[in-house]
Amino acid sequence: MKRARLHISLICLVGIAAGTFAQTTRSETNTGVSLVKQTFDDNQGDWSVSTGTKTRDASATASAAEEPGANGKALLLSYTFADTGDAAGGLRELYSQTFMRKIIPKVDRSAIVRVRVKGSQVGRSIRVNYKDASEESFYTPAAKLTGDWQVLEFDLSKPAKHWGGDDKGVVDWPLRFITISAVNWGGKSKEPPEKLWLDEVEVVQSGGK
Repeated sequence: MKRARLHISLICLVGIAAGTFAQTTRSETNTGVSLVKQTFDDNQGDWSVSTGTKTRDASATASAAEEPGANGKALLLSYTFADTGDAAGGLRELYSQTFMRKIIPKVDRSAIVRVRVKGSQVGRSIRVNYKDASEESFYTPAAKLTGDWQVLEFDLSKPAKHWGGDDKGVVDWPLRFITISAVNWGGKSKEPPEKLWLDEVEVVQSGGK
């Protein structure tokens, strides 16, 4: 089976089976060091619709798909918000347990999740949800989609909310999982199914807090 291309820095290669992913040395970016980066040319890798999303929205699907402007294929999340109340949580999520499993930033640095995304509904908000090694849950401040391809950054060291686990508000690495989450704050889906294309996702270690 072909796998999504995953480029991983030297500092996070320990424990990953040889041949599982394409590997490169770490690279410098405008905002720090790139720790891991994934694209979806071949398939969706280990990203899937979260169990919670399936419970709320049985029609939700995730698949690698062509979309103009993507660098090859993108990971497409199709979903529907039936109303603004959405009684069971108001999220539609792409979920991964392994994408950040080996990421442990230096103690004085932040980890920033950078995504290149496009949404079919202008004004829909997305954020990153994650759970750390102590079982503490977090989510970042949300950002709004414009309807065009855009690059968004979410700083995992500055969550909007945290709860559970040791409840310190500080991430204990490594993460147990991460999700890219569409939030119902944009209202119900105007032309269902609504679509969110994820072209690439990258984790960058900042230059310092």
